Amino acid sequence: MARVMSAAPCDLTHRAERLTPLYILALSAVACLSILGQMLVQWSLQRQFSDSTVVNLAGRQRMLSQRLTKAALAAEVAGSQEQRAARRQEMAEVLTQWRAADAGLRRGDDRLGLPGRNSPAVVLALARIEPHFRDVATATESLLAGTGDRQAALQRLLEHEPQFLTAMDAIVNQYEDEARQRVAWLQNIERGLLLLTLAILACEGVLIFRPAVRRLRESAAALEESRRQLEVAKLQAESANDAKSRFLATISHELRNPLQAILASVELATPTAADD
Repeated sequence: MARVMSAAPCDLTHRAERLTPLYILALSAVACLSILGQMLVQWSLQRQFSDSTVVNLAGRQRMLSQRLTKAALAAEVAGSQEQRAARRQEMAEVLTQWRAADAGLRRGDDRLGLPGRNSPAVVLALARIEPHFRDVATATESLLAGTGDRQAALQRLLEHEPQFLTAMDAIVNQYEDEARQRVAWLQNIERGLLLLTLAILACEGVLIFRPAVRRLRESAAALEESRRQLEVAKLQAESANDAKSRFLATISHELRNPLQAILASVELATPTAADD
């Protein structure tokens, strides 16, 4: 009976020991995937912020080139020295910003939030636009310095600024396309991680929890059967004990009267001290 009582708990313990490593492995995989997903989300947010900064500054380059041209034309038709000086000051400030943004787009600039990680297509486009950038910058510097032929410098500026603007439009579009591609790629990765997590949870349910529940039910049924057998054994033991008690009482009753008669006869047959 003791063997029957201990069989179910031992079997349950053995099965739990076999399922525990699988359970820990599944939980670890889900935890790792969750951490990887969070890291991917953080990286994605940083990358999107960087992409938006690059696209904004690239678009701003177009606006700055237009401001240079407008300021140069306004300086030429200014009616007073103060107005001309104000336009020249605007040209100098815009030229400084324009050059800083161009250098940041090419090589990166932490102050502007530019990583400088350009794709081969962007690198090629920036190389193609460099002559127009250089000509516009040189013409602007000539106008600011007041040296050389101002009309030739202004004509040079007006000639290369539209070409720079057109080429810069293509660069901005390239940046935007690459940013959309990265977003789509990250979305596919996140979907893959989600599907993998769901697959692991499904496998955990099928391979771990379902067998565990089934085995727990089997162990519970075995324990219930052991309890029933113990109850039956208890009743049998109580019944046997009652039968023994009744048997002993009967024997005691049956033997008491003959023994008393024998003892009385022995007492009568035994001479006393007075008779001696």
